Amino acid sequence: MMEKWNSESSRGSRPPWVGFVKFLFIVLLITLFFFLAQSMVHHHFGGGGQDNRRSQH
Repeated sequence: MMEKWNSESSRGSRPPWVGFVKFLFIVLLITLFFFLAQSMVHHHFGGGGQDNRRSQH
């Protein structure tokens, strides 16, 4: 039964574009994560962060 799940047999049944789609999906996730992190940092530090809020009160 373990012979069925060999990497060569599972790769042979998949179309060749599946690897490319996985690559694009990973690039998309990394790009979205980068923009989310950049937005959070800009929002926190660009607007003065917590120090700016304390000085306004």
